[in-house]
Amino acid sequence: MPHSTRISLQNQLATRESSILLLQAEVTALFNQGLVLYQQGLLLQASKIYSHLLDLQPNHFDALHLSGLIAAQSNNLALALVLFGKAIKARPDFSHAHSNLGNVLQELKHFKEALICYEKAIQLSPDFVDAHFNRGIALKELNRDEEALASYEKAIEIKPDFADAHSSRGNVLQKLKHFEDALSSYEMAILIKPDFAEAYYNRGIVLKELMRIDEALASYDKAIEIKPEFIDVYCNRGFALKELKRLDEAVASYDRAIEIDPDYEYLLGTLLHTKMHVCDWQDFDANVKNLLLKISEGKKSSPNFPTLALTDSLSIQRKTAEIWINDKHPLNPSLGVISKLPKKEKIKLAFLSADFKEHPMGYNFVGFFENIDRDKFEVIAVSFLNITDSPLSRRLAAAFDVFKIVDKLSDTEVCKWILDQKVDIAIDMMGPTLGNRGGIFAMRCAPIQANQFSWTSAAPYIDYIIADPISMPEEYAYGYSEKLAYVPHTLFATDDKREISIKTPLRSEQNLPEKGIVFCCLNNNFKITPHVFDSWINILKNVPDSVLWIKGGHESMERNLCKEMAMRGVDTNRLVFAKHTALMQDHLARYRLADLFLDTFPFCAQTTASDALWAGVPVLTRVGESSMSRICASLLNAIELPELITKTQAEYEARAIELANNPEKLKAIKDKLESNRLTTALFDTPRFTRHMEAAYIQMYERYQSDLPSDHIYIDA
Repeated sequence: MPHSTRISLQNQLATRESSILLLQAEVTALFNQGLVLYQQGLLLQASKIYSHLLDLQPNHFDALHLSGLIAAQSNNLALALVLFGKAIKARPDFSHAHSNLGNVLQELKHFKEALICYEKAIQLSPDFVDAHFNRGIALKELNRDEEALASYEKAIEIKPDFADAHSSRGNVLQKLKHFEDALSSYEMAILIKPDFAEAYYNRGIVLKELMRIDEALASYDKAIEIKPEFIDVYCNRGFALKELKRLDEAVASYDRAIEIDPDYEYLLGTLLHTKMHVCDWQDFDANVKNLLLKISEGKKSSPNFPTLALTDSLSIQRKTAEIWINDKHPLNPSLGVISKLPKKEKIKLAFLSADFKEHPMGYNFVGFFENIDRDKFEVIAVSFLNITDSPLSRRLAAAFDVFKIVDKLSDTEVCKWILDQKVDIAIDMMGPTLGNRGGIFAMRCAPIQANQFSWTSAAPYIDYIIADPISMPEEYAYGYSEKLAYVPHTLFATDDKREISIKTPLRSEQNLPEKGIVFCCLNNNFKITPHVFDSWINILKNVPDSVLWIKGGHESMERNLCKEMAMRGVDTNRLVFAKHTALMQDHLARYRLADLFLDTFPFCAQTTASDALWAGVPVLTRVGESSMSRICASLLNAIELPELITKTQAEYEARAIELANNPEKLKAIKDKLESNRLTTALFDTPRFTRHMEAAYIQMYERYQSDLPSDHIYIDA
């Protein structure tokens, strides 16, 4: 090679090396500048520096990784995924990059993919405590609770003072119904971190589950003291105060939550429902209109139960139920598909509820359970509560072939137990009321699942709802996600063995006047709307010397109703509050003091209507669109008193006034009721049971014939 050529090549190499050194110096300076900005929290400026750095050196691992962190912290998750992916490609053995990629995937709710990332991080760094902790979060979201628990416990083993891991361990134990162990975890978290508001909050939830309500309230208050804007606490605190019958304070707690976030999920409906319990109707129509608008827009504004007393719209009620079920208890295929059960001589039924006790469900259905034909059916009770001893609870327990208490078992464990029993039909006896366990049905605990409560579950895994032609006529089938299993007369169960005390109390003993018409409505007070109260006032004004006898017991409710009555120009002495009676037979006996039961709308009387009719008191009702406004009508139809069913507010008022001012007409109705009470369908428990059995058999036969669920019609 010529000498001049060699000199030129050497110069080029020297120049290139110099350029590389200059570039590396610039890259290092840029990285350090970006790092300082990042540490100062100036994410946008740091991001710009690293973007320029990566233009110069695209595979700079540290810049890629830190840029990913900046993107994640700026909520630019799509960019964070790309950057962490490139960082891992540049350096596959860096465990933190895998873990951070998992964190982004977890934020995007891609829990299975996140789990793979955490496991890779742990493989690279077995004592990587954050990866173990975050793996636990992903596993919990995937309903792999036992594995999540093990992951949290590994994090605690590595770092015993990891307060978040103790608290998260408590969350899994709470879900698994291991409440005492969960409580210990929260208390350890608080011991490590005394200002841990979330641990105090979750401790309160567990104490509530253990029925240590006063302690739960104190725990919530401590969480609020630490974190005054902690909205979740105000909501659960409101629930605890409701349990303690401190309803005004509950309303105040929900009001505070609304101030913090007016759109907090399910809060508005919960607040309105609590106000209804004390008959606080301030801005009632505007609040209801606002709530129904939010629901129609698909917002999580109310649990579905409160809306039953606020609207007669089946479409709104179904929409509310769909929002709730898709959020709280979506289809959960974690246990797989149930294998086809072979046909057998006896159909196995499982009834699931928290209400096998002194509760309307227990009172109404005990006779039905007792009458089920054991030659055709095997019957299991799955009780979500450990029931306290009482004559009714003993009678209920004796009515089943198996009475299984599952209060200490998780939803998964309960579902597996029911599957092991090879149950053919599982029946939900309570729906989304207090104490429900919808997650069991979401995993599908039986090949056929039925809804025995009176409004739609909106759950794709509930196949049938028990119906009757009055409560749920076919033209209203659009309001129900389930197929309708029609029994004749009424879907409402009654017990023909209910005792009524022989002795009827004196009117004076119930603070009722000796003379004059006594209208009564012993429904729960949340069913009273201002529009219903307007009707009652119009009736009182047109029936001289009459009084209205309603359920009492809460000072604020009584004060508010007296105020509403005075505003409408009626003497508040004409409003009489019925006090609690210890024995059901005495409660039923005092119904005899009433002349006419005035129903509420749109959430009508059910058990209270049955009680009144059993005691011989006529019930006047008004029907609408929703099943809740029609069940009382189905009771009246079953006892052959259709003349007590009205269709409008004006007709309802006119019928009440007519009967009250015409003693002969009212007596004729009472005589007819007495004649029909034991001769018609309503209180014929064996007949109702045969109809229900026929419905279950049709469901079973369709399943065994590999036919999809469809509407069922049982002949009278």
